[in-house]
Amino acid sequence: MQGEIAAAMNPCAPHCDRSPGPATFPSPRKRRQGHPTCAYPPSMQWKKAGVAGAAVVLTGCGGSSQQAAVTLTSTLEITKTVTVTGPPPPSAPKTIIETDGTYRVGIDILPGSYHSGGPSPSGESDCYWARLRSLNPGDIITNDISSGPQVVMIQPSDTAFLTRSCQPWQKAD
Repeated sequence: MQGEIAAAMNPCAPHCDRSPGPATFPSPRKRRQGHPTCAYPPSMQWKKAGVAGAAVVLTGCGGSSQQAAVTLTSTLEITKTVTVTGPPPPSAPKTIIETDGTYRVGIDILPGSYHSGGPSPSGESDCYWARLRSLNPGDIITNDISSGPQVVMIQPSDTAFLTRSCQPWQKAD
């Protein structure tokens, strides 16, 4: 009976040792030339145990001379989702200046003629703007402060445009 279980558990059974007792596998000297080894990788041990258990149950837990054929099919499907995040695409220069700040010409905003409705209702003072030679707020080309609507021509040669307490600036051209 144990030889039958060993045969059911081992696809190499015709070439493995069929002596009574636990299933044994041939030594390299007993292996036939060109025949694959009968050893199982560790990941297959649970399948061997399942086949052996099924063979014992099907043969009536011993004592029977009937033979049982056992087929075990197992499918394992693994799905893995991978998300790749790259840097954000470079943003194009804007044509609307919505908040206070210093904006780089050609990078943050496009050069051209801009207009504002004047001071922001939530602003602490009148609308102030300055065209700058550098990012230093004191390096002023020209500037203005007013309580009314404003228009400014930002040149391509300007480095930056600074605005404080103004309604949004919109490119006019």
